[in-house]
This record gives sequence, structure tokens and C-alpha cells, in this order.
Amino acid sequence: DWDLKLTPGGLVDIEFAAQFLQIVHAAGGGPLAPNTAAALDALGAAGLAASGPLEALRDAWRLQQNLTQLLKVALGDNPDPAGEPKAFQALLSRAGEAKTFRVLRAKLDTAQAGARSAYLALVKG
Repeated sequence: DWDLKLTPGGLVDIEFAAQFLQIVHAAGGGPLAPNTAAALDALGAAGLAASGPLEALRDAWRLQQNLTQLLKVALGDNPDPAGEPKAFQALLSRAGEAKTFRVLRAKLDTAQAGARSAYLALVKG
């Protein structure tokens, strides 16, 4: 559940969608950016993809980036914060802008599901 990189709707899906859209639109002068968030913002500003899927990708990317940094520093590879002390769960919750760890978990599930749907719509659709 906490493999924020490879899970469906995780960072790999989001980064692939951003890169795919840049490649598809590059020949027509579409924007290119090395950073995923900047690429999604630029694609949206240029009107090259629907705003709903782009927003879902951006929101999920930001949330998972914030959590990834904290998880890597504190827990290393294959983290499972569910078994960590409440203080660490509270720190993660703050990083994810959630009131509690349970709310964070729900927010992450929703963000990943939205990102996966956006990925499928933009890349496979």
C-alpha cells in the first residue's frame, strides 16, 4: 500500500502520463518541462489535456512526493508506516495535509485512484 512509486496511480503512472503528453504534443510546439509538476501545469495552461485528469495527476503527484520524501528519510525501502509510532503517523499526516493518519490513508487512496483513472483516460484512452 505504501509503494508510492509503483502502485497503480503512483508516481510512475503520473510521470509516464506527463511524459507521454509532452511527447504527443511536442511536434506541434507543446511545452516541455523536466519536472513532472511543471509539465502538468504547462500542459494544462496550453489546453492540451482536460483539466480534470491533469488536476488529479497534479494533486496525487504532490501528495505522494511529500510523503515519499519523509518515508525515505525515516524508513528507507518498503516502508509501512501503519506499524510506526503515533508521532510518526502524525508527522506523515501533517505532510499530507490530513487531520489524522486514517484520513491520510483515505486521501492517498482517493488520490491514487484518481491518478490511475486520469492515466488511463489520457494515455490509454
